[in-house]
Amino acid sequence: LVKKTVESIVFYGLEKEMYLTAFQRRIPILGLESGRELLEHAREINPVIQTHIIATWPTNLPFLIKAYQPQIISLGWLTQPFTISLMSKVLYQLIALTIDLKSQIKEAGEMGVKVLGGVVNKPEDVSYFEELGVNGIMTDRPHEMLKFLKENKIP
Repeated sequence: LVKKTVESIVFYGLEKEMYLTAFQRRIPILGLESGRELLEHAREINPVIQTHIIATWPTNLPFLIKAYQPQIISLGWLTQPFTISLMSKVLYQLIALTIDLKSQIKEAGEMGVKVLGGVVNKPEDVSYFEELGVNGIMTDRPHEMLKFLKENKIP
């Protein structure tokens, strides 16, 4: 499947338009079935394929960049089910006590990697990720978030 996907991306000239995405780690109990190995395999097939890694535990973004060489890293929390959403937010609060994510996001940018925050569906989540300095956000509610961003003059 990975080989066919890479072949299709190259055939249609979409190497600069698409990012293959996978979680840093496969965690079946949370329903996170894809893993970085798929991205590594895609890069073995064709090194120009762009990749996007979702940091399962974002405790060392520079290490992830060096290890997996993605063009984009996402961090944030899942929205469903509620228990996973709550666990994700609690994890981020604990990480914030010991790790300076803002500095790591800045360092990622200096390494040429964009960092996205998500899944952002509430105004307070937008503010959280904006304060961290992410390059963009992902949301399940684009119309609501665009309205919020415009009303609050957030770029």
